[in-house]
Amino acid sequence: MPHKTRVSLLEFNETTFSIRKIIVQNFSKNIRFGLVRNHKLSVGSLKILAHDTDKDVRKCVVLNPNTPSSLLEVSACDTEKNVRKYVILNPNTPVSLLEVSACDTKESVRSGVAWNRNTPACLLEILAHDTDRSVRLDAENNLMRKS
Repeated sequence: MPHKTRVSLLEFNETTFSIRKIIVQNFSKNIRFGLVRNHKLSVGSLKILAHDTDKDVRKCVVLNPNTPSSLLEVSACDTEKNVRKYVILNPNTPVSLLEVSACDTKESVRSGVAWNRNTPACLLEILAHDTDRSVRLDAENNLMRKS
């Protein structure tokens, strides 16, 4: 099936989940990477790509503004710290996920929470006392933006 046809099928809302899965799995990494950056990509295709074997594809899924919060919640448990960090950078990340991620073992994830403009001030005040300097600075800068 030609590339253009496969992309058209992915964007067509009536394409079933199983057909989307077959199409996505047959794309090369570079094409999957490009697809997931498309802000018009369907939620069904994002769900498939959220489980991609390539961490860069998964990172782009969580940055896509159409990624639903339910998928962000699943991705917040990804084994790859950078995927978890990018979940936190999505402006649609629910506060409940920011709260959980504020306790992540990786400072880059906690720093992302401290940087996110939707992080509540009470959580930023806690992160301002983090053991990692960059987390503290991000939290302090975000608190200053809020005041």
